[in-house]
Amino acid sequence: MDINQVDISKLPADVRKKFRQLQVMYAEKKIRNKARDDKNRRIRHNKIANEVYDNITKDMSDIDMPNEYVNRQEWIRNYIKWLEKQ
Repeated sequence: MDINQVDISKLPADVRKKFRQLQVMYAEKKIRNKARDDKNRRIRHNKIANEVYDNITKDMSDIDMPNEYVNRQEWIRNYIKWLEKQ
């Protein structure tokens, strides 16, 4: 049931007013939940990326890379491989 598609025109004025207030509260709650979920998703992604980067750099610490660009490319390849396993 979509709360925005409900016909409230035949209801008493006080009920319509309360319904609109609840409608606004519901919309605000949806916005807060979406923001919270997006934040949690970013936090989870960052934790996973940091964990993967730490593991990769730990494994690659004995390899002498000539420059940071090569090191970064290798990290990206390993991260993509790790994501495919998930």
